[in-house]
Amino acid sequence: MIWFILTHLACTDTKTAETDTSSPLESTDNRLIMATVAMDYSVGALATFDLDTETLTENVSSISGDPVVVMISGLLWQLNRYQYDTLRKYDPSNLQVPLKEVSLAPEVGSSNPHDVAVCGGNVFVSLYGVASLPILNIDTLETIESIDLSQWSDDDGIPEASSLVVVDDQLFVGLQRLDRSDGFSPLTSVALQIDCNTNAVVNSWEMGSNIEVIEWNDGVALITQSTDTEEAGILVWDNSDWNRVWTADGNISATAYQNDTLFYSSLNTSQTEYVLHCANLSTGTHSTSEPWSEYITDLLIEDGTTGLVAAHWGWSDPSNSSPGLYRVDLDTCTVESHWPMELGPFSMVHLH
Repeated sequence: MIWFILTHLACTDTKTAETDTSSPLESTDNRLIMATVAMDYSVGALATFDLDTETLTENVSSISGDPVVVMISGLLWQLNRYQYDTLRKYDPSNLQVPLKEVSLAPEVGSSNPHDVAVCGGNVFVSLYGVASLPILNIDTLETIESIDLSQWSDDDGIPEASSLVVVDDQLFVGLQRLDRSDGFSPLTSVALQIDCNTNAVVNSWEMGSNIEVIEWNDGVALITQSTDTEEAGILVWDNSDWNRVWTADGNISATAYQNDTLFYSSLNTSQTEYVLHCANLSTGTHSTSEPWSEYITDLLIEDGTTGLVAAHWGWSDPSNSSPGLYRVDLDTCTVESHWPMELGPFSMVHLH
């Protein structure tokens, strides 16, 4: 996995919630589940945060130092990525032990699973280090089929499949296509559309750089970084074409969208500081935060007025970083609350 450099936000009006390190998640109502990791990424743990009572529960159960969590249809899917290569399925009411775990490790190297989606009743997992897209049985997690992605690889033989989004029975896949023989330099990315009824690729588009597909209302959008011919921004699929709805001054990192509210972070050119962006696409208003030295790892929109920020230690000045969960006013892009954490949050989902 390619790690970015971070930044620090001087925050005021900080609140600290009660911390309970013993009890597991008891309810799925209005809670966060977070994958958290140590400063050196050596170990990780699941954590929860009750948004109503502002109660933080850390160290619920152990996970890897390179984790991601995804909520799909009432189940929590947790990926252990580079060199760990496993997929876990949890009942979110009990995070102590997974319902099922499966290895995704190849014979050589690391498959580096990046994202998981359920489409057509099966589980799809994107693998950043292998030129295939495995399809798993949703109950047993056994591999039942695999889609060959090698025709979209560059000369190193790997297309770097990363993000996944399901729209109806169609799966959209972001292939980032990095040249591993040239220091992982980004080439032209490829987006795929897969029909989950037939597991066949029905559309492909060469576009952008280091792309990520994200949910956009009931559809899908594509985030691209800047290229020689186009600026960084967001394009939305309208069932016939990709239409640009946002252009960014710098590279876009973590992104959340809900009902015309766009919440994202950008990294400066020296890769030492992040800035939050809070935009209303219907009114055209756009606010930005002061620079952060923390590494902003994930963002969620809590409601129409507030956002949640997962912040890890920053690479440029870790001793002055304040890892933890932040709540941000989406009108002004300023911090309202901060809950410090023992391990830095890396990925989070909202149960509600």
